[in-house]
Amino acid sequence: MEETRKRRLLMVLFFGFIAALFIGFIHLVVSGPPDPRYRRLENAAANYKQELKSRLPVDMVNIFLPVGERVRIDKIVVVYRGLENKMALIDVFISDLDPLVPYRHAVPKGDTGKDIRLGGQPFQLKSVSAARLKLKRIKN
Repeated sequence: MEETRKRRLLMVLFFGFIAALFIGFIHLVVSGPPDPRYRRLENAAANYKQELKSRLPVDMVNIFLPVGERVRIDKIVVVYRGLENKMALIDVFISDLDPLVPYRHAVPKGDTGKDIRLGGQPFQLKSVSAARLKLKRIKN
């Protein structure tokens, strides 16, 4: 009888310890790092990423489109959606017509070096990959 009580007590202590470790881990994940220097760095990194997303591309001639990110080019917003069946999918939002409706363009991956029109503006397709698309703006 004494043996089963000891075994039962050990099992309760073991599972209690595991539960306390789990709760402590969840608390650390939710509360974040204890050092305020790291929190400041996290906030600065988040602000910088937000600023990069809202900024116009610096080079308005060579335009890089990462997958899923909105890039504003004059009065259009272009979003590269990736490759599907060797076709580059590009959504174009024209702010003059309707800024909420995307106009889908499917450009064959083999058309690199050829001219395309997106939102009424001419571009040359420089390179296509699964992660990004590179366009060169052609001046009229």
